[in-house]
Amino acid sequence: MRFTCLSIVEYIYRLYINRKIYFINAICRSALRPVMSAFYDLSGSIPLYQSDAAAFDPSNYKFDETSYEHRRAREDLYQARADFRTPIGIGDDSTIQVGAKYTSRRKTNDAESVIYGGYDDDFTLDQVQDGSIDSIFKGRYPFGATISRPSADSFFQSNLAGFELDEEGTVGDSLAADYLIREKIFATYAMATLKFGTFTAIPGVRMEKTKSNYAAKDILDTTTVADLGKDYDSFGSQSYTDFFPGLNLRWNATPSLVLRAAVTRAIGRANYEQLAPTTVVNASDNEVTRGNPALRPLTSTNYDLAGEYYIGRKGILSIAGFYKTIENPIYTATVVQSGTFAGQALVDAQVTMPVNADSAFVKGIEINAQTELSFLPAPLDGFSIGGSITFVKSRAKGIPGRGNERLPLASQSNRVASAFLSYEKGGLSARVAYTYRSAYLLEPGEDTDTDLYVGAFNQWDARIGYDIVKNVTIFLEGSNLNDEPYRVFQGISSRTDEVERYGYSVKTGIQFKF
Repeated sequence: MRFTCLSIVEYIYRLYINRKIYFINAICRSALRPVMSAFYDLSGSIPLYQSDAAAFDPSNYKFDETSYEHRRAREDLYQARADFRTPIGIGDDSTIQVGAKYTSRRKTNDAESVIYGGYDDDFTLDQVQDGSIDSIFKGRYPFGATISRPSADSFFQSNLAGFELDEEGTVGDSLAADYLIREKIFATYAMATLKFGTFTAIPGVRMEKTKSNYAAKDILDTTTVADLGKDYDSFGSQSYTDFFPGLNLRWNATPSLVLRAAVTRAIGRANYEQLAPTTVVNASDNEVTRGNPALRPLTSTNYDLAGEYYIGRKGILSIAGFYKTIENPIYTATVVQSGTFAGQALVDAQVTMPVNADSAFVKGIEINAQTELSFLPAPLDGFSIGGSITFVKSRAKGIPGRGNERLPLASQSNRVASAFLSYEKGGLSARVAYTYRSAYLLEPGEDTDTDLYVGAFNQWDARIGYDIVKNVTIFLEGSNLNDEPYRVFQGISSRTDEVERYGYSVKTGIQFKF
């Protein structure tokens, strides 16, 4: 259940202007007409909000809505595979291998939601109040009273006649996530492993034939709860065949130095939610949200070079360079279109859907180093240290609605790094690790000012374990110990769109090795 201020809250403020502090006066029009004062501090990357005591009085919050929902997802998967390998009289211990694989998948998703609102009599938060939370987000925001779920459910069941069904919300939440996917993939391959002394070559090719059928539902302004049990009325299909040749080369130049090179081709299919032909038409706002059953999988041609130098038993220095050309990269975009959507004719509608851009490239270099510190005196000789960093540049073109503009590849950071310090000796194992990734493009907007980015992320993790007996280890580990938030910003880093903080997680247990 949600509770809101007894009536409309009026806010008078301006955001993102000279990064100053702005005060907001919020007036709740009610029988008591309490005046709530509050202010925002926008000087940092995360806004600060504070309000007076009236905002924490649960009697000032009136019932808004309650929803009851559940989802049923099912996937039936059938696979068959056969492989055959035989030695051939070329080089040293060379082989040839062929095989085939068949996959048949049927996946359904069925969501059901019932939303009620519009309670006639006064129903305020203090009637179903649970405990109070002093603050959230590391003390940044006071929170106040919470809702007791048992009390709220009991009130709802006892006063059901006084609530009104939110038909629009019920229909939208119940139908928008419903879909049926049928997918069949037949794959076959042939490859050889050719060994000539210190040199190994692995040429091969794989063929995949994919046939898919999709079904979902249309949601219009005229759709009612009577349509909730209807069959699928929106359909789509795809059928395509791809070939993936590849060549991997390895040269053991010395006992400690290995050089590698590869040219390969790969495929990345869209999520099923993106392929489902769901169409949601909001004619009053001239907006359409839809899936795209014609969305093509992205394919890439990959060029890789790497050198590895091994130091002792656990030490390595490596450097690798890569270049990838990508066809049909996938984005979510909003474009202006005129046409017929689910039988509804619209002119210059705002249409949001997953789309294929024309092409993209990714290039970069990765440096990795790790070694054990066995030269240290005991007991310090159990330490190991390591780290890696990757520098990446990516660009995509042909994104609908952005003309000839080149944007970064979605979900691709320009910098990714990690480091660790570990210890293993006498049954004791411990590890502290740090990971970092720079900001990346989440979703392109209409222009650079409305592009959504996920902010940079730093995380610390740790684990300690001890072998209490042979093959039995007791351990304690923690993740995101620095409580790094997930942040989304619009255009520039100071325009915060969303901040989520999850805190750290800790788990312990006993591990058995067999």
